[in-house]
Amino acid sequence: MKLHRYYSFDECLDEEKVTEYLDELYEEGKIEWEIIDRWTFKIDDQDLSEYDERLLIDFFEQNNVIPSSGFEEDDIWY
Repeated sequence: MKLHRYYSFDECLDEEKVTEYLDELYEEGKIEWEIIDRWTFKIDDQDLSEYDERLLIDFFEQNNVIPSSGFEEDDIWY
């Protein structure tokens, strides 16, 4: 499985836990991320190792964070 650019909180089990994890990765300089709307966020890989990427994907799967189909992969940042 690959890391997508857009994800949805729609079915997320613990949104706070997910945002805390994303904030940790942001503070480590590994990703940039932003909330697009109530249910969607965008993630940009800045310096994730393959191992970190696999951990993040697994974390998303465990918390029912699903790729969002409502945005195009090449949409620009707000």
